[in-house]
Amino acid sequence: MSRILDLELLQCFQRVAEFRNVTRAAFDLGISQPALTRLIRRLEDEVGTRLLTRAARGVTPTEAGQLLLSKAAPLLAQAHVVGEQLSQWRSALSGDVSLGMPSSLHHAVTLPLVQELRESEPGIRLSVMDGFDAMLHAQLRDGRTDIGVLIHDTERLIEGVDQQPIANDPLMVMAPMNAFPDAGALTIDRLRHLELVLPGVSNSLRQHVDKLFRRRGAIPRIAMEVDSWRLAHDLVTHGNCVTIVPASGVRGRDMDGIGCWPIAGASIFWARCVSRARRDSPVVREVCSRLDRLMHRIERPKSDARSRDRTQSPARP
Repeated sequence: MSRILDLELLQCFQRVAEFRNVTRAAFDLGISQPALTRLIRRLEDEVGTRLLTRAARGVTPTEAGQLLLSKAAPLLAQAHVVGEQLSQWRSALSGDVSLGMPSSLHHAVTLPLVQELRESEPGIRLSVMDGFDAMLHAQLRDGRTDIGVLIHDTERLIEGVDQQPIANDPLMVMAPMNAFPDAGALTIDRLRHLELVLPGVSNSLRQHVDKLFRRRGAIPRIAMEVDSWRLAHDLVTHGNCVTIVPASGVRGRDMDGIGCWPIAGASIFWARCVSRARRDSPVVREVCSRLDRLMHRIERPKSDARSRDRTQSPARP
C-alpha cells in the first residue's frame, strides 16, 4: 500500500465496524448514510480490498477489515491525544476567504456555515456571494471566488479549480398545496404538460431538468425564466405557479400554502469547488472542512424518509 491512510476514513470505518450498521454509524458521526458509504468505498479503494461484508442485517468486517481495525484503533487513540496536546499551541486562524453559494442552499448550508464561522473562527473574514449558478460559475472561472458550490457537471469543469462531488440532493416540484391532490412521487410524464417557472438555459439546474424531459421525449413548457430563487418562491406563493427545486432549497423557508412533491428518480449532485491557487491556505481548508460537513447533512439517510400527505407543507427542520 503506497498511500498514507486518511485518519478520518479510518475513524469512519471504526464506527461502522463497532455498530455493525452503516446507518447507525452515520448518525453517530453526524453525516448521512450515503456520504458514509462513499467514504468506506474510498477507503476500500485505497487499501485495494474489501473491508466489510454486507448483509441484510448489517455489516461485518472481513479478515482484512479485522486486521485494519486492530491497527487503526491505537493510531486513532494516539492521534486524539496528540491533537489535545497540540491544541494549547494552536493559534487562531486569520485571513480572507471568498465564498460563492447557490441561493437554494441559503437556509440549509450558507446561513449555518456563516454563523458557525463567526462564533468559532472570528479571525476568518468571509466575503459571501449568494446567487444563481451562472454567476457563481463566472466568479470561480475568473478567480474572484476561493470556494464555491455548483451542480456537478463533468462537461463544465473550470480550469484552475478542483471540483469534488459532495452531496446528492433530490429534485422536488414546488407548487400550491392543492396542485397534486393525493400524489406521491411525480413523473416527468405528469409534468410535461405543465407550464413551469425555471431558471434560464445557462443555469445548470435548468440544463439538468431539460435532460430529464428529453429522456422522456419531451421538452419543458416554460411559463417564465426566472434567475432568482426568491422570485420563483414568491411566484409559487402568490402567482399560482409551479417550479422545480432541490429538496434542500425548501428547508427553513416559509412554505405556508405551498406543497412539495419529489420527482421520481431525479436528483442533482452538488460539488464543492476550490481554487487551486488557494486550496493549501489554512483558512480555506478550514472553511472547506466545515462546508463539507454541512453539505453531507443535506443527504438524509433513507431511514429518515417518511411518507406524508404531499398536499401539506413540509415540516420545517
